[in-house]
Amino acid sequence: MHYAAADGDVEALRCLPTRSASPTRGAGPEDADAAGWTPPHSASQAQAPSATEVLLAAGASVDAVDGHGKRPWWRAVFCLQGGGAAIRLLLEAGADPTASMLMA
Repeated sequence: MHYAAADGDVEALRCLPTRSASPTRGAGPEDADAAGWTPPHSASQAQAPSATEVLLAAGASVDAVDGHGKRPWWRAVFCLQGGGAAIRLLLEAGADPTASMLMA
């Protein structure tokens, strides 16, 4: 799911399960990789708002925190390209731009 999210491959994302069968498999919309990235982190960094939208509709958290304390919103801002559609989508979905970037 991470690769499909990073590629903005909406059709592949729609074919994948909405929940992971195993938390270590990385097939669910909230499953984190070794760095703590969830598929929304990957889609946000890739500036793929359509992929992010599919992931959020499948139940992914808009405010998941990776291993460095970063949220998908931060990834979208850091890698901003174009008109900011990924950032707008995350904010409309409830991302908290004031949330701490430090790990709890």
